[in-house]
Amino acid sequence: MSSPSSQFAAASGAIVDPRFCVSYPIDLTFFNDAAWLNCDRLAVTDTDGNVVFKVEADKCSLRSRQVVVDASGKPVISMQQKLRSVHERWQVFKGDSSDAKHLLFSVRRSSALQFKTELDVFLAANTEEEACDFKTKGSYRKRSCAFAAASGAIVGPGFCVPHPMDLTFFIDAACLNCDHLAVTDVNGNVVFKVEARKWSLRSRQVVVDASGKPVISMQQKLRSVHDRWLVFEGNSSDPKYLLFSVKRSSALQLKTELDVFLAANAEEEVCDFKMKGSFRKRSCTVYKGDSSTVVAQMSKEHKLVNALVSKDAFGVAVNPNADYAFITALAIIRHEFFKEDTVISDEISDEVSDLISEGISAISAALGGS
Repeated sequence: MSSPSSQFAAASGAIVDPRFCVSYPIDLTFFNDAAWLNCDRLAVTDTDGNVVFKVEADKCSLRSRQVVVDASGKPVISMQQKLRSVHERWQVFKGDSSDAKHLLFSVRRSSALQFKTELDVFLAANTEEEACDFKTKGSYRKRSCAFAAASGAIVGPGFCVPHPMDLTFFIDAACLNCDHLAVTDVNGNVVFKVEARKWSLRSRQVVVDASGKPVISMQQKLRSVHDRWLVFEGNSSDPKYLLFSVKRSSALQLKTELDVFLAANAEEEVCDFKMKGSFRKRSCTVYKGDSSTVVAQMSKEHKLVNALVSKDAFGVAVNPNADYAFITALAIIRHEFFKEDTVISDEISDEVSDLISEGISAISAALGGS
């Protein structure tokens, strides 16, 4: 069965591993009976006939357990049915594991009673499952199925909308009854506010929604060469609630560039998102991984209507289905890096000024003070 490359919607980033994400369409061929490929069960090849994956089944498993291995035989994912599940749920784990902490995602029928099979996919971080992260529809009998990204949820599906989202950021948000940064929509409605801990060694901040409910919390990682920030779900700092981390692309930079790694990307060989540009000019762009695919853009211009806006306000345009709470976190962290770089720049400028002043004084003294 050949898979049509035109049916896929762009996901937010790596789910199993970044090495399985490429910046171009990839066509796969599935073989249900792959004996000629030295495989007792299903196998997958690329367009050149090279084996990409093979399926190894545990014949004695009550859960129909299967392990997907790569061409070298290394386990990539394992999957098994969940016992006593109304919607016939399957669970998919990283590597050859069945440990809950290695759960990547689960798949179940959209409803218990179906005339046409439709599957909902929930990433491990989506514990509430109010909305699925992906969906597959169509007829397997006719080999006609589509796999669609329901959202690019990272913080939560509720922060993904099917249309562009224009946000306005206020660094000084006293006018919005906020001591720190605040974010509004185009109508001036507060979307997020930042609550900072004044006595935190890690510069801990909590982003709350309009009702004051914590959405995400972020803090600097101590003793980090690349000035890493950690972002957690809700008002937490527990590693099991880690959503993603952000760090400088390199320890020494003339221009700040940030790499973003989702929690599932433990090896961090390739970043899931990248942020480039000048915060001073309010001109930053968020890209999907190392690709040229734009997820969101920051600019001095904003689309807030019918409101008096302070000079420090700037806009961020978020693409459809991208998680705007995630993008908000990146903008806030980019502002923190800017503040840090500004302090360092000012210190360097002061040192240079002192050296120049001392040099002029020395030259003046050598010339007899004239």
